[in-house]
Amino acid sequence: MGSVRSKDKISDGFLELITTTHLSKITVKSITDHLHISRKTFYNNFDSIHDVIIYTEKSILDDFLPDFKNAGNAADSIATLVEILPTHLYDLRDKIKIMYTPDVRGIWYEYMLETYTKWINKNVLYDYKSRTLPKKMAASILIHDFISAIEYWISQPIPAKPEVFQKQLAVILNTTPLNIPEL
Repeated sequence: MGSVRSKDKISDGFLELITTTHLSKITVKSITDHLHISRKTFYNNFDSIHDVIIYTEKSILDDFLPDFKNAGNAADSIATLVEILPTHLYDLRDKIKIMYTPDVRGIWYEYMLETYTKWINKNVLYDYKSRTLPKKMAASILIHDFISAIEYWISQPIPAKPEVFQKQLAVILNTTPLNIPEL
């Protein structure tokens, strides 16, 4: 259903509109008018505006997630996360800043929360005997801190270079209530 090129064009058009228009005012018609495409073209690619947002989220993380998911054990994956994610996010910072705007932040945040929670629950070991927090609570704290750190960093008018944020991210991940080896 639809081509990647058409989906990317619609996604980019949505991102352009969301910078000037409240999400509740963005319609299929406003996107098709903005992009000079037909409603049929829109519906050949997406079922709804929400689908455009989900596609946009996935496209932001698509280049990064395979490296992350295929890194092997938790320590390798966390190291990959710290090494690759800041550069990837920095390169896409204009799109990501838009995803953190009030209109779409909740949807973006839920997507990130779901993506990273699945990985944490599958890959990170948790020593129940030496920890006082349940794994889900510990994972939730880690993920919320992680997402908040990214939001704070990338939303700055001029974000620190990825190398600087990598060090900050490593500190956050090394102070987690989960058992993650030192980076």
